[in-house]
Amino acid sequence: MKKVTSFILFISMVLLLLININPVFAQGQEEKDVEHIIAKINNVVITSSDLDTAIEEFKKSSRTPMSDKELKMKAYEGLMLSRLVTSISDLLQYKVDDEAINNRIEQIKKENGIESDEMFSEMLKKEGLSIQWLKERLEQSFRYQVVITRNVLATIKITDEEIKDYYNRNIRDFSEPGNIRISQVFISTSDRSEEDAKNLANEISAKIKGGLGFTEAVRLYSDDKTNDGDLGFFAEGELIKELSDSAFKMNAGDVSEVIKTDNGYHIIQVTEKKIAKTIPLKDVRAQIVDKLRFQRLPEAEKEYIKTLQKEFYVEILDPELKALYEEQEKKEGDNESKQQ
Repeated sequence: MKKVTSFILFISMVLLLLININPVFAQGQEEKDVEHIIAKINNVVITSSDLDTAIEEFKKSSRTPMSDKELKMKAYEGLMLSRLVTSISDLLQYKVDDEAINNRIEQIKKENGIESDEMFSEMLKKEGLSIQWLKERLEQSFRYQVVITRNVLATIKITDEEIKDYYNRNIRDFSEPGNIRISQVFISTSDRSEEDAKNLANEISAKIKGGLGFTEAVRLYSDDKTNDGDLGFFAEGELIKELSDSAFKMNAGDVSEVIKTDNGYHIIQVTEKKIAKTIPLKDVRAQIVDKLRFQRLPEAEKEYIKTLQKEFYVEILDPELKALYEEQEKKEGDNESKQQ
């Protein structure tokens, strides 16, 4: 229950900025409705009711204490972003497929162990939310992702030098460590003397060299017949030193001499061997480009939103909100000047 509740709050926090678009007010509306318009973005408006709703949702989801002014600005920025992104996605003629939204909801239910639509609806209801609310925000989220992917992420330029530099600095991430798969005949010293165990191990070794199959030797003599002696794959450093010293010098199919450990005597066979290798740059180039683009996305996204605000008609009609917005822009400008 706690997990689901916290997840719903997370959804609320992330997606509250993507609030439904209100259509343009029709001509002939009462003057009192017009008075409630606090901002205009192109042919779309933001009303005081929209802002109040966004503020309440932000209060519900935010874990960081904020002043009334901060809440008002955060809510407005979210509303403005939602309108701008919707305008762009409309220009792109991007339509959200119902199946994509339903699949995402099913994924949320699965991740949180919710077995039915009724249970999920009840969970949302307890948070003052609804399935329709979630679907609307998921639609806005998908729209936002498409806009940012096409207009921002895909346009971030990464040079060959940057790709090579990242590859060389993170070469370990593009290396596949070598490993081996081994099987063993194990003769324990827990229920026989040291000398008897050693003699038996030497006898078995001789029989294997004489033609006895390794798996057959395991079945006939080993004190650990689990999986016919197959121990699985190991990278260097994962085996105890006595076995590792021999195993990693062997080739696939080789059988070791008798090896003594604290637990007894072992005869091992390397059944598979994978040589360590580095993945060529050409095979991971696209992966590196994606990673570098995502690293730069936050700043590029911020600049893109600023550009949208200049290209689209944005007018703040509420005096207090306008003053807050201008104050914030001034602070951001001062900070940028200090960093230069």
